[in-house]
This record gives sequence, structure tokens and C-alpha cells, in this order.
Amino acid sequence: LLNAAISRGRRRRMLVLVARGGELELLAPYGVVRQLFEPAMAQADGALRDRLLAGAAIHAESVVDPRAGPVPDALDRSAVLHGLYWLTANLAAYQPVLLVIDDLHWSDAASASWLVYLARRTEGLPVALILAARPGEPGAGDLLLERLRAIDGLVHVELAPLSLDAVETLAHEILGATVERAFGEACHAATGGTPFYVAELLRALRDDGIGGTAADVPAIDGLTPRAVLDATLARLGRLSGEARVVAEAAALLEPSAELRWIAELAELDLDVVAAAADSLIAVGLLGSVAPCRFAHPILRSAVEREIAPARRGQLHLQAARLLTQVAMPVDAVAAHLMRSPPLGEPWIASTLRQAAREAGARGAPAAAVSYLARALAERPPPRERRELLLELGRAEIQVASPRAAEHLREALALAEHPDEIGESALWLGQMLYQAGALDEAFATLSAVIESTDGSDSDALLEVEAYLLSIAGVAGKFEATAGRAASLEDRTPAGSSAATAVHATLAFRDLLSGAPHRRVRERAARALAEVRRGAASSSHLSNRQAPGMCLVWTDDLDGATELFTGLLETAVRTGRRQSFEMFSALRGYAAHRRGDLADAAADLEPVLAVALTRAAPEFTELVASITTVYLLIEDARPDLAEERARSVRVPAGFERGFMAAHLRHATGAAQLALGKFDEAAATLAAAGELCEAAGIRTPAIFPWRSDLARALAGTPRHDEALHLAAFELRLAEECDMDRARGQALRALGLLTGGAAGLRHLAAATQACARSPDRVLHGWASFEYGAALRRAGRRRDARAPLDAAIDLGIRCGARLLTERSQEELTALGARPRSVMLTGVESLTPSERRVCRLAVQGLRNADIAQALFVSLRTVETHLGHAYRKLDITSRAELAQALAAPSP
Repeated sequence: LLNAAISRGRRRRMLVLVARGGELELLAPYGVVRQLFEPAMAQADGALRDRLLAGAAIHAESVVDPRAGPVPDALDRSAVLHGLYWLTANLAAYQPVLLVIDDLHWSDAASASWLVYLARRTEGLPVALILAARPGEPGAGDLLLERLRAIDGLVHVELAPLSLDAVETLAHEILGATVERAFGEACHAATGGTPFYVAELLRALRDDGIGGTAADVPAIDGLTPRAVLDATLARLGRLSGEARVVAEAAALLEPSAELRWIAELAELDLDVVAAAADSLIAVGLLGSVAPCRFAHPILRSAVEREIAPARRGQLHLQAARLLTQVAMPVDAVAAHLMRSPPLGEPWIASTLRQAAREAGARGAPAAAVSYLARALAERPPPRERRELLLELGRAEIQVASPRAAEHLREALALAEHPDEIGESALWLGQMLYQAGALDEAFATLSAVIESTDGSDSDALLEVEAYLLSIAGVAGKFEATAGRAASLEDRTPAGSSAATAVHATLAFRDLLSGAPHRRVRERAARALAEVRRGAASSSHLSNRQAPGMCLVWTDDLDGATELFTGLLETAVRTGRRQSFEMFSALRGYAAHRRGDLADAAADLEPVLAVALTRAAPEFTELVASITTVYLLIEDARPDLAEERARSVRVPAGFERGFMAAHLRHATGAAQLALGKFDEAAATLAAAGELCEAAGIRTPAIFPWRSDLARALAGTPRHDEALHLAAFELRLAEECDMDRARGQALRALGLLTGGAAGLRHLAAATQACARSPDRVLHGWASFEYGAALRRAGRRRDARAPLDAAIDLGIRCGARLLTERSQEELTALGARPRSVMLTGVESLTPSERRVCRLAVQGLRNADIAQALFVSLRTVETHLGHAYRKLDITSRAELAQALAAPSP
């Protein structure tokens, strides 16, 4: 069936790429992908090769091009998947592509992931996929088939067994005689109509001189598919001893079963091997000899299983040595070492570690874990064992293996030099923290620092910085204040620890309510170290923490510039995780500025991922929390509360500031709904989390002033006044206009009268100095509404007009509607608002249009947003209709047009 598809594709002038999974290649990263693309890449000249690897496709170079050099930095798995997709798209731009893969159940895990990735994105591409698999086989198998069946547009065809008539037709062709019905029925019953077993049974019967009459039925009765296979193997037994040895060597070496290597492994002369291979082809066991391949994978497996286990292991070891001598790729050697017994030979562990490094560099951490675990069985000496354990633990973190902590703990126990201790401790601490074992992470890092007191190696300074960064979540913020005070003086400028130290100290300063200028200076120092290239790359917080410090001190221009640059780097390097993180952070910054549409556009690709995970990671938490605030401003507080309640904080992080942030967002939604008692309880819980984590600053979120508003009009009015006044004092200490304006707004609402109006007027001025236009709009609204209630109707008009103008410009529907209601109560006739033009674009359409205006082609936009070409075309088509334009040339002017 596949051969027929291949022939039809070639007749239609398609580029046909063919591959077949194999048992011996299950661990070889991207083995199936290489079979597909390497021949085409090898034939491409320099100019064509450059065009095929243009754009994001360059991330696939190390996987598909045998001429590619070593990978300088480890590739992100998503970068490789994205690159392979665009390599396929680039090939399809020249010629329609047909990808044909047989024995998909034996695909390596990395290739299987890419196939799912591609199959979800083929719409709009002249690319066809034809995949064949046997259910119930080991390997990627059933899980892969389930994922593929769930993809819309991929047709699943389960082949039916051969009919009785078809079996009789085959019997006639193979036996060369007329077949009686009873004989055909017996063959059909013995094989279940499976073509392979039917053909093998008939060949065995032919070799035994059996015809196709009813009298021959007893020779078939009681046979099973396994018995049919045994009969086939019996044909091998009737050949020479050399033929059997050659068959075994071919089974072990496939797909690298060249005759010369079979001769080496079998210890036979090349002419003897050639003669034996011819006899194996004659009896239907081999299908080809250049290289030797079995007529069917079932035959290869059966021959290999016939070899005694101990001898099979030794032959795999000999094969590994042989392929090493002939300079075969390291993953081909490793495939045999994975099936050989441990010998304690240094070259085995060294080869497996090299295979793991190459697998990790190509974005296949699961294969790296398997190689390293097998290398560990070689029992290397303590120093090498520590290095191996650290490599294994780091790879296991990427695949969320529960054994990562065990291996990292042992690596730490074997470390002797301070830098080794620091490196091992940092990875273990980060792993425990990310797994939610916060107390254990803090205790482990504390013990390491205490045991190495007096050593200021870069690695240990970074451990100390990481300890201080998680102290608040572990409830140890105040207890670590003394250590934080001395850390900066002990950290040399330009050291690998400098970025982590300055980022950590900036973040702690922010949380403790230090003046925002000091926080910005420390954050700028951390980012300067990043630009100098001195920063450790072990975790993204070296860039994330200082960037968020800029956001929370209202340097939104600096933060947006930083996140945009990091986004561009993520797109260039194909790192989807980084792309999502910095999209979420830029969206968070846009929300703090009041650019609600831009915020929604940045958050949308992150939210699509967040909805597929049981418990969100930091990136998805940021996106989900920001979305709650956006829904409130969009006059959908009921949906905002529902969304907030649906977000689950990862286990172990319930005490962190992000958990408190989520509580505040939930309370803000309840406050907008008028659920004052619920809002008060939720906001008080957020405050308790902040107090426990040592968070004094009102710069992140104003839980005190919002709680004060929830308590207004209750018997706890004095408590509410105290909360708002205390927040104002903290705002003055950190010198933040945003925080100052929020506290003054609450004081004005609580105080009332002339004093209340003075507070609200001051709040409006403070918020106007902050970059947040929506916050400015709300302060203007409250001031205007208070003036109207005080009977100063003429004075109320200007702030209410300003509020409605800011609401419309920012897309803050709740602010706009409330302002309209106040203006109506004032007797004015507020403007009507109808979303047309730019305001009617969805976040995705807006983001695509923004990139199109920058001059990016559709393919460039798709690569930058990690989406398919058809998705970009669809968004642009919808945008053109909404903007009433017909070409890309009109897009810039349409986007710049003023709001109607």
C-alpha cells in the first residue's frame, strides 16, 4: 500500500521522502526525521541549501544535514520542532511534499513529537503525510497513535484482514496450482488474513511440496501465526551455518548492515558473506543486500530473538566496537551499547556521555537520560561519576523525571571543590524549588552555605543568591536580611554570580519597600552584567527578576524594551518557552501601562498553553493573573472571578507572592461585582501571604487600599482608614506615584466631604504622573463622581470627560461604561462607543498586523509567533475586512487612523 502511494506521488511530481522506524533506532534522536530529510539535504547545492534552511528552519540544521558542524549551544526542543516544520514548509515551496513513514510504532520519541507537531500545522501547505503502524508494538506506538488520531484532518484507516478470495488468489500465485476452497479456508483461519503470515505460510508449504487441495488441509490445521513464523525460521535452519551467522549479524546491525561490516562481525570472508546473503534473499528472508535489510521487520525481530541473550549482548558490544572503528555516528554506536552488558570499560561510559550530549544539544533530553542512565551502570570512578550524575540529573529535570533529585543529591555528596559543590547545589535547589519542595530546597542550600562558610567561589555566591531569592516564599525573608546585606560586597563585578546577586538584591529591595530608584539601579546593574556576558545561564530569573523590578517601579519603557529584545532573541533561537515567558511579561507590562489590547495580544499564545496544563508554571500564572485584570476592565468581572478560581497554583507555591497576586486579582473581581464581604476575605488572605513572605511594598498590587474599599460602609471603617493611610505611608517611602495614587483614591472614598475631594484630586494628579492610563482614568472617574455628589456639577464634567476619553483609548469598557453613567446622571449626553476599525481587531489579529507593518512576510510572521502560515493568512484576511482595506500597503495607515 505504501509502495503504491510512493509511486503515485512520484508520478504526480511530488518530492517523496520515505522513512521506516526500527527497533534498534528507538533511542536514536530524530532517527526517522534524518531518514526523511538527509538524502534531500545531501543533494542540495549551497544556494538551495541556504534557501531550505532560511528563517526558523536553521534550527533543524544540526538534525537533518550531515555536513552541519557541532551545535555550539544546546537547542531547545521546541526550536528543533519549529525548525523542522519550517524546513518542510520551505521544501514545499519548491515542490509538493509527500512524507511516507512505515513502522511508525518504532519511531524514536523525538521524531514522534515532530510528527504530531507537523500534523497539526499542515493546513495550507502542499504537504501530505502517509503513516503506517502496527498497534500494540513497543516504542512510541499506541500513545503516538492516540495523539495522531486526535488531530483534525488526519484520516485513520484500519486495514481489514485479507478476504478468503484474496487468500486463495495469493495461494494460487505462490503455489502455482489451483486452490480448493477448503485449503483456502484453512490458510485464512491459520493466519487471520494477515498478509505477511499468509505469504510466509504459503512459502513454507511450497518448500515442503504441499499443494492446494483439501487433502493438504491437515498440514495447516492448528497452526498459529507464531507457528507460521517458526516454519519460516526453519527455512533458515536448512541453509548453511554461514547463512545463519550472516542473518544474525544482519539482524543486529540493521540499518547499518553493510556486507563488509557483517563480515567483520561474523568473522567471515566477504565472498562467503555475499554468497550467504544471496541464499537468504532466495528463501525470502532478506529483501536487499546494499545494505542488507530483511524482507519484513517481523523477520528481523524473530532472527534476533533466536540468539541466546548472553551471546546477543556480546554481539551488540562487538558491533559497537566495530562501528566506533569505522567512525559511525555516536548514536549508532550507542544503540548497541544500550543492549550490551556493563563491563566497566571507560570508553563505553565516554561514548554514551557523548551520545547524551549530542541528544541534548539537538533537543532530545529523553534520549540523553537513557544514555546517561546506562553509562552510570559502567561504574565510573567518583569524580567522573559526579559529573555523570550531574548531567543525568539536569537531563531528568527537562523530562520531569522523579529520579532527578536522587541523582543530584548524590552528585552533591561526591562534590569536593567549592565550584563543584556550588554547581551541584544550585541545580538541586532549583529542581526542588520548581517541584514545590520549598522547605527542602531552602534547607539544602542553607546547609551547603554553612558547610562552605568562608569560601566565596562564584558558584557558591550564586547558590547564596538563589537562597535569598526563595527566602520569602519559604517564610525566611527577615531571617536572611543580614546575609543579604553582606552579599553585594563579597561579589566581584563581572563574575558569573554578579547578575544573580544584583537581580536577587533588587527583587528583595522591591519587596521590602525600598525607594524605587534604588531598586531600578540594582536591576540596571544586573542587566548590565547580562549584557557583558558574565551571567550564569542556569536559570531565566537572571533576566526575569530585574525586568519585573523595572515593571513594578514603573519603568515600563525600559521593561518593554528589555522584554521585546528577549522576545526577538527567543524567536531567533527558536526557544518557545522563552518566547512564552517574555510574551507574558511584556503583556503584564502593557497592562500596567493601560495598553489593554496590546496586553491581550501578548498573552493569547501563552494562555493557549496554560489551558492544557493541570497546574500552571510561572509564565502561565503571570498570563492568567493579568487576564483576570483585563476581564475586569472589559466589564466582565463575573468571568474574571470564574477565571481566577480556575487557576491552580502549583503545589508548594501556595505561600509565594504569585499566590498572593492571584488572591488579589480574585478579590479585585469580587470587588467589581459588589461582593464586598467575599472580596474583603480574599484580599485579607492576600495580605496575610504578603506579610508572611516579607512583602511590604504596595508597588506590585495594592491589597491594603483595595481591602479598605471593600470594608467601606461596614463597622470596620476605622480599620479601612488605617489600611489606606498605612499604604500611603509605604507609597511615600518607596516614592511610587502609582502606589501613592491608589492609596489616595481609597482615602478619598473613605473620608468623604472636602477632605475626601482633596484626596481624590491628589490621587488624580499622582495617577496622571504614573504611566498607567487606566489607573489615571479611574482616579479621574472617582474624582468627577465625588464632585457630582457634592453638587459641583460644572467641576465634575472635566474629570469625567477625561475618564471616558481614557477608557475609550485604552479599551477599558468598565471604566467607559461607569463614566457614561456618571455623565448621564450629570445631565450630559455622553458619546456612544462602537467598536470598529482597529478597536474591533482581536488580540491575535492585532499582533499579526503589527508585525506585518514592520515589513515581515507572512512566513516571517508565522515563524515569529510559532504558528502556521495558514493561521497568519486567516488573521490578516479578517483584519483587512474589519479595517475595510484590500492590501498590505494600506495596513500601516489603517492601524494609525484615530479611533472613531
